[in-house]
Amino acid sequence: MHASSRVQVVVLLLLVASACRQVDGPAAPPTTGTRLRVVHVSPSAPALDIAIDNITVLRNLNYSRASDYATVPPGPHELEVRVAGSTATIGVGTIVFTADDPHTFVAAGDYNLVGGIVVTDSGARPDPGKTRIRVINGARGAPDVDILLTQPDFATEFVLYFPSPFGSLSTYHQSTAGNYRVRIRRQSDKVILADTGPISVPADQVRTVMLMDKPGGGVQTKVYSDRP
Repeated sequence: MHASSRVQVVVLLLLVASACRQVDGPAAPPTTGTRLRVVHVSPSAPALDIAIDNITVLRNLNYSRASDYATVPPGPHELEVRVAGSTATIGVGTIVFTADDPHTFVAAGDYNLVGGIVVTDSGARPDPGKTRIRVINGARGAPDVDILLTQPDFATEFVLYFPSPFGSLSTYHQSTAGNYRVRIRRQSDKVILADTGPISVPADQVRTVMLMDKPGGGVQTKVYSDRP
């Protein structure tokens, strides 16, 4: 059993804006600094643009999709979540990017209150020939759950970490190349709410399993490739 890596996560509640904001400056990312990708897991929100300090760095990100990594300067910056193709700001908040660490921002919640989880991807590089996997709980509407893992070199399912509230994540868990499987179990009655099925991870590769709210209710998982 592994404790969740709460020290690596910052839960950012983005305040709903009452008016549109005008973009200032060029709509282009900076060319030096750390890296940022965004995962859109808010089923009621439209496609999103992401701006850093009024500069649009990511565009037209749809639900359940992950962006490529964009380059952003390290340090504190204002991050805005906007309706794609417009200046309508859904949420805005200040986050701190640490130098040399790639970051993932998870846009979660519903359209009226989009929140964010900011995590570093600095533990993503596996040992040579090995693989790594982690789980992030980005489902604001999920009940209390256990995260269950089966890994290539250990066929018996075990609890990866608990408790696992919204905004929590596991450390990167290393194993051999092969099939992982993650299941999400409701703590109250032990019912399985979501199941990834086999996740084939080749040597030297890394995956993030995201728990997210599902359109129409409930939760689901999706697997994303991380950059070691």
